[in-house]
Amino acid sequence: MDSHQATEQLLGYVYQIRYALYYLLTQEDERAQISVEKFDDIAVSYDGIVDTLVQLKHHVKTTGDLTDASADLWRTIKV
Repeated sequence: MDSHQATEQLLGYVYQIRYALYYLLTQEDERAQISVEKFDDIAVSYDGIVDTLVQLKHHVKTTGDLTDASADLWRTIKV
């Protein structure tokens, strides 16, 4: 793969947007507001107060995991 391609990153952003839309459409409280890449990958707010932060990981070539050996988990905690 060419080192200057951003295809996998773009797929990750598209995944965030699709998940945010799904999350918003499944909320029962119509006051729910969604932001993408503002406070976290996705943030849910009610009346301007952040209620939920969602961290997403999208993998193309491998399956993700959330074990204590997960590189994604430790990178997220480091940030």
